[in-house]
Amino acid sequence: MVIRSVISMLFIICYLLLNLIKLKIQKMKAQELLIPRFEVIGEYPKCEFLKGELLVRIKYATNDVYHKDEHAPVGGLDLAEIEKFPHLFQPLNWWEKRKKEDMPMKLISKANSNDTEVIEIEEWDMDIMVGWIDKAARSCCSLLSWKPKYGYFPVD
Repeated sequence: MVIRSVISMLFIICYLLLNLIKLKIQKMKAQELLIPRFEVIGEYPKCEFLKGELLVRIKYATNDVYHKDEHAPVGGLDLAEIEKFPHLFQPLNWWEKRKKEDMPMKLISKANSNDTEVIEIEEWDMDIMVGWIDKAARSCCSLLSWKPKYGYFPVD
């Protein structure tokens, strides 16, 4: 009886680990990367967020409600409220405050409106905000080189 319960516990642990690995392997899609995010840059009385926290859209909300936890069942702030207070909430560019693992491997540049070339990224260096196209040849795209509306955008 003890062996049977140990085996079933091991099975459950393996199942959970496999699902966790699958979640880590899945890259964010371009549309997910472009969903607006905000950094809390100031606090106010009875504020439920701390300075420096990132607010993301609640994943399954029917309206634009933002919270530090995308799976939060309650709470958060409406997008219209966030946009009223730019001294408290700073909008982030799609690439700001992202982990290397979340970055896309394909980009398109908006510097030239006629350009439809998809740029394949070999590796990301988030310390200097650069996507290496060919590291050996020192060819890269710098996310800081252009104003955001003329910069690089993720594609699937």
